Amino acid sequence: MASLCNTKMNKLMTAPFCIRFLPWIKLCSGLVLIWLFVFVAAPRVQKYSYIAKVHDVIRENNIDATALVYTEIQEFGDADVHIRDAMNY
Repeated sequence: MASLCNTKMNKLMTAPFCIRFLPWIKLCSGLVLIWLFVFVAAPRVQKYSYIAKVHDVIRENNIDATALVYTEIQEFGDADVHIRDAMNY
């Protein structure tokens, strides 16, 4: 983005313009990237067979997927065994 202010093609962009609007351009670009990931990339990834299987098993067994972050908890070990068994058999 910094090179945007230094190009000869952008003669209309003066240094104060770049200094003032470059943070806004970065913010908007970041928000657009987050939006693309949440609404475009993530739904497409869910359609892959392996991830779709895991997602279905989690829903069918009413597993609280947010609790699986804590790997030291006994429930995680039980849930891991159940998910692996359900996917294998």
